[in-house]
Amino acid sequence: MMLFIFALAGCSYAQPSTPNPSKINTAVQQNTDQAMQKKTGILAANLEDTDAATLQMDDGTTILLINQNPGISFADFAGKKVTVEGAMEKDQFDVSNIMPAQSESSEPLSYSLNGVSASVSKTSAPFAYTSEQLKNMADECGSKHASGYFDQLISKFKGTTKRIYSFKYTGASQVPDTYLVSLLPNKAGYTSLNQFKKDFDMCAAGGTYPTMLNSNWLLFTSSCGSGYADESGRPIGCEKVQKVVEPTLKLN
Repeated sequence: MMLFIFALAGCSYAQPSTPNPSKINTAVQQNTDQAMQKKTGILAANLEDTDAATLQMDDGTTILLINQNPGISFADFAGKKVTVEGAMEKDQFDVSNIMPAQSESSEPLSYSLNGVSASVSKTSAPFAYTSEQLKNMADECGSKHASGYFDQLISKFKGTTKRIYSFKYTGASQVPDTYLVSLLPNKAGYTSLNQFKKDFDMCAAGGTYPTMLNSNWLLFTSSCGSGYADESGRPIGCEKVQKVVEPTLKLN
């Protein structure tokens, strides 16, 4: 979803008008060094004009959002506290997702690094599966679906973003040294792991695999490769991390 964004310095919402490009550029230019921006606040949508809405921030400032994606309606989030996340560019805010806001104490994933020398970093990436890719994966696993099923499934996840947790072994090791966990919004409304696996399971080695879910999130875990070990005598870092972290993973 493509949105223009600029600060209104606490002003109240009015009927949307054509934004002043110079004001947008001035506001955005201050943030060009930040690859990802996250804004949280109460969204007030004008139900007669779903192309515009205001976001009332916790610090009292107001942000005007202009929606250029006809497939998304701000009215769906009117009056709710939401998080808008995306990449800031020259004169537009490329929003990768809008979702109900979570409190700081409600991080979607809990885990423990106790017992392993590792660091964790968090990144985001667009939903990248294609219907053809999912169909091929299902065929490999012997899972049958009706014609056109995966086209409909892909449409449910359109515009969503996955959160990637990279757990990197910090000791001396051979590759791979990083264990990956990714979260995807549960846009399909799966209620069981079997439902989740039927659509996203991978039966080939070296991929990412459906592992757990709740009503909000789908969790995938990565393989640590083929198990090949060189002659260095160093451990495979990914496996060391996986052994400790995977049993502690929990969706909040």
